[in-house]
Amino acid sequence: MKKILLIIVLLTMGIQVFAQNSMLRYADRQFEELNYQEAAKVYSEAYGKKATYHSAQRAAQSYEQMRDYELAYKWRQIVTGHQEATTEDWKAYAIAAQRAGEMDKFYQLKKVLETKNVSLVAWENQNPNRLVEAKPLDSLNTGFADFGWAEDYRGNIYITSDRGEIGKGKKPIRIDGRNRFSRDAYGWTGRDFLTVYKVDQNFQVTEVQSPVPDTYHFADPFFLKQQPIVFYTVTREVKGVKKRVYDINPELYFSRIDSTGELVGYKAFPHNSFLDHAIITPFVDEENQRLYFASDMKGGHGGLDLYYVDFDENLKFGSPVNLGPVVNTAENERNPFLKDGHLYFSSEGHEGLGGLDIFKTSVEEDGFGEIENLGLPYNSPQDDYAYFYKEKGKAYFSSDRLGGKGLDDIYQVEEMYKRFLANLLDCNGNEVEEEFFFALQDKNLNSDVQTEQDRYAIYTAELNNESDYLVKIQREGYFAKVDSTVSTRGIEDEILERFYTMVRIPYRMPVFVDLIYYDLDKSEIRIEAKPALDKLAEMMKENDFLDLQVNSHTDVRASETYNLALSQKRAESVVEYLVKKGVSKSRITPEWHGKTKPVRDCGNGQPCSETDHQLNRRSELVLRAFPESGKDYDFPIDLAAADCDENTLLAAIQDRLQENGLLALPRVYFDFDKHTLRLPHKMELEKLALWMQQRRDFHLDLQGHTDIRGSEDYNKRLSERRAQVVFDYLKGRGVDENRMAFQWFGKTRPVVDCSQCTEEQHQANRRTEVRFSANPELAQEEELAKEKVTASSNYED
Repeated sequence: MKKILLIIVLLTMGIQVFAQNSMLRYADRQFEELNYQEAAKVYSEAYGKKATYHSAQRAAQSYEQMRDYELAYKWRQIVTGHQEATTEDWKAYAIAAQRAGEMDKFYQLKKVLETKNVSLVAWENQNPNRLVEAKPLDSLNTGFADFGWAEDYRGNIYITSDRGEIGKGKKPIRIDGRNRFSRDAYGWTGRDFLTVYKVDQNFQVTEVQSPVPDTYHFADPFFLKQQPIVFYTVTREVKGVKKRVYDINPELYFSRIDSTGELVGYKAFPHNSFLDHAIITPFVDEENQRLYFASDMKGGHGGLDLYYVDFDENLKFGSPVNLGPVVNTAENERNPFLKDGHLYFSSEGHEGLGGLDIFKTSVEEDGFGEIENLGLPYNSPQDDYAYFYKEKGKAYFSSDRLGGKGLDDIYQVEEMYKRFLANLLDCNGNEVEEEFFFALQDKNLNSDVQTEQDRYAIYTAELNNESDYLVKIQREGYFAKVDSTVSTRGIEDEILERFYTMVRIPYRMPVFVDLIYYDLDKSEIRIEAKPALDKLAEMMKENDFLDLQVNSHTDVRASETYNLALSQKRAESVVEYLVKKGVSKSRITPEWHGKTKPVRDCGNGQPCSETDHQLNRRSELVLRAFPESGKDYDFPIDLAAADCDENTLLAAIQDRLQENGLLALPRVYFDFDKHTLRLPHKMELEKLALWMQQRRDFHLDLQGHTDIRGSEDYNKRLSERRAQVVFDYLKGRGVDENRMAFQWFGKTRPVVDCSQCTEEQHQANRRTEVRFSANPELAQEEELAKEKVTASSNYED
């Protein structure tokens, strides 16, 4: 009896093993025949009866082929629970986690795999392209598979879909290669076959009939613009094949389009071979008469490769040319699309964010440039493909990313940017004709923004919405232009335009002069000179574009050797004083001249007066802006961009100096009824003469005045003499008389208008005023004005 029971048990176990093996053989056959829906179902059942590594791995692979990421993730987790699991299985588990949106698990697995030298791209860490936003086209997408985008010359849109009623599978697959299927449904998915649909301008969708007989799949239309021809792929029923089991590959055909928009007739692409290889996703470069497509024909790099063939006006095609290893990989490349010198395509072989990603590369004479992943939002952890660029601001692609309406969905790219337009002008308002360095930075992302240049003068860029930017423009010999006010926050206009006037740097520009005087045989700084030096030190510390030239002198007494040494001490005393006040020694240039350059050269054996000796014992201070030729300087003054005249810049700097108490124009005062110059005023005029030596472009206007006492006629003559004496003094100091004009106004323009003036008020009115002009044309006008004033009967002596 026990023997009989043992036989029954063994027989039952044998039947179970046989049944298990039978299920696996059936599932394997379905997997090999690409019927992934049926294979996944049977592998799952077989695993329930006996948990094997093979069943779990094949179930995971089947769901991956169907793009069912949730179930693929579940089965990948099961696979890694088996002892047979390899590093590749763990990598596949991590990728499945990412595709299913399980990012915590993905990062956990990524960290573990990195210890095994396996690297993975974390798509969440990729900087999103904030210039664009991908939105699903809900007006076209369904709960089925909808993908691709093509347009005919009439503006109609064409997509590919399996939205028919047959079958109830969960996930679709594009035509990627061989197919085995029943006449009723697509075995890969259990769904209807793929068909092309036409979408008119009112978004009404109608099915397009394939003109090729016995078509199963009809997909990938591409319409020419210059003639009514459309290329497309079909997978068709083939009769007469004597093989018992064979693979059917998609083929490429083209048809003409009649006046009603129907496809009429068909021609097969001469390189079709449905038993040997697939040909899919055509794109036609009409201008260069070149047809691009994807194929797994022999001689490629593995999987689907991108090829092209040339054709003539009669659509006679040349031999296929592989695009080469820069573009093609051992995995699949598909969906070629050319625009503006760039090739766009999808690939599983280049490093991406997951599955098929969209890439681009520049088309060059000797091949292709660096491959660039378009990044987010174009790409996702799932499949992204069928890129179609329509026009600026409109592009489309297809994706089976999470959150879609259906299985595959069509997405529209909305470019969420503002266009930035920078115009570089010269001081005459014309476009610059020199090359400048132009940099644009997104301050929010702390990243550079790519710019394009149109001629030397115009730069354009695409800016993110609601962001702030920094512009920097540079060229040797010009002020660097920095603009931190560029912002797209709250901007409704599509174009943000700026005009930048590029200003040449006026190297070694004198902006201020002063004189300090010394006692006989002394080099110490006098007490009365220290306040001016203190202010000068503060100005230099606040403005690093200012340097100081110090030229020191002696009077004409004593020997040359002695005076040279004394003048050196005087120069060094100025340097030492300013250094103690915090000015860098490197910014002060001292020179000494002894008695070789007196301002009062008595000569002819005539002894100098003490006043003359005092005027000779001096240090000349010349403050220069932008002292180092060729050095880059930022624009130091907050001026309007159009204020690019050198003298406007000088005036702005001098305003700042005057705010610090440094640049008051001299006003020469006189004693009652006198027109002689006092020593303090001669010192002021010496400073004015020094300024006129430094600025040869300046013109002086001298205006003589009196107090209000005395007759008008007397005061007119007295004010003329007061203007004349200043004129003569400056002329004697080497100032060209053509650079000076003088006028006299008597008592008609008092500083203090009083009926009963005090002596102090009378003194304020007894003066000669000095005014600058840096405009030669204005100087000429002032000369003419002087002549008119002199000749006028209103201003008689």
